[in-house]
Amino acid sequence: MITIIRGGTVVTALDDEPLTGADVVVEDALVREVSPGRSALGARADVEIYDAAGSTVLPGLIDAHTHLTTHTTFFEPTTVWPPPVTARSIAKGVLHGCHNARELIRHGVTTVRDVGAHDHGIFELQRMIDSGGLVGPRIVACGRAIAMTGGHGMNAVSADGPDEVRRLARTELAAGAGALKFMASGAGAESRQSPYDCEFTEEEMAAGVREAQAHHKTTCAHSMNPESTRNAVFAGINSIEHGLLLDDASLELMHSRSVHYVPTVWTYQNSAENGEYYGSERWMIPVIRERVDQHLNCVAKAHELGVIIGAGTDSALPVNPPESMAWEAEWLHHCGLSILESVRAATVNNALLLKLDDRIGSLAPGRIADIVVVDGSLHEDLSALLRVKAVFKNGAPVVQDGQICQSSLYRAAEQPPPGPLPPPSWHRAAPTPHREVAQ
Repeated sequence: MITIIRGGTVVTALDDEPLTGADVVVEDALVREVSPGRSALGARADVEIYDAAGSTVLPGLIDAHTHLTTHTTFFEPTTVWPPPVTARSIAKGVLHGCHNARELIRHGVTTVRDVGAHDHGIFELQRMIDSGGLVGPRIVACGRAIAMTGGHGMNAVSADGPDEVRRLARTELAAGAGALKFMASGAGAESRQSPYDCEFTEEEMAAGVREAQAHHKTTCAHSMNPESTRNAVFAGINSIEHGLLLDDASLELMHSRSVHYVPTVWTYQNSAENGEYYGSERWMIPVIRERVDQHLNCVAKAHELGVIIGAGTDSALPVNPPESMAWEAEWLHHCGLSILESVRAATVNNALLLKLDDRIGSLAPGRIADIVVVDGSLHEDLSALLRVKAVFKNGAPVVQDGQICQSSLYRAAEQPPPGPLPPPSWHRAAPTPHREVAQ
């Protein structure tokens, strides 16, 4: 099966200049060709043409920081924190995840890294999407994050000392984790903890990182301050998440060790702007606003130094809707990234972070055909990311005219028809009901 996405402006995420009026040829699940003009294959009778004139064609977006199965939020003042794990809460989390997965792919996100789930329901959600039972992005799941006792415990389990961290790292890997997350510092936008707190030591995180490396998996660290970031980098971590209060030295260290930075700018800007609405204590609002101003400077400095920046949204939480990727790209652009650099942060940079850059994150021959079509000129206006017209995942259309077009729950085309049916006589006319004749 060959499909040609014809006549759009193609952003490959590999080149600085978009290709105008180009064709992207998809054969089965892979990109076969990116042609600057019309592909000769378009003359074949068996080729299906998708008209992308007036649109921008780009790789499927990759969100490197999500929490699909989170079913509560620390902005709820009555919440018991961290939320207890029960059979009901796990079920509720997976239900949230089903909805969030559909919404994310409807907004052009074809791959996510889930960096902290409410127990192991995330792995079942992942399996159902992979098998075609549910519509959603492919998931690289960390399972539960790993934190110290009394640490930043959102979607996390507790461990103290290298041996306990190693044991829990093995537990998450055995459950199916494709990456691991460690909590290196306190939180950044809530009153229970300080972002200046250092939690895990270098030695503790190093024990978990070694387990991930032994299984060829990547790692990330929730880290707000310079000291916790240095601990994480020296432990061998692959990416720093959030990094609200980093200094030049910690950013330079990250650059020297090729550690990625996923700043999740949008979520903190939203907390600063709307924190009182979400339930933050009133005295915290100016504190958060001061921190997010420093955060913007951190991202700008990281970009200036050449740190590899990835796009992550914290989305699928109640306060971070699925369209957050477009807003994250806008904030990265505000911090000094060009429009195309912001697009690369959400595509090829994140693919590199996940060690999937030979498969996804760009439009090139041999890559998996995860493709998004948006209305308008994305290379001139990032808000085009809010106008998703079509999404292809593994070469198959998932979204058309902005709406999900695939069914789910295993009603696949190759299934046999319903049956078996009763013998042919089952449909004969029913006998006339007996009526008593009056005497």
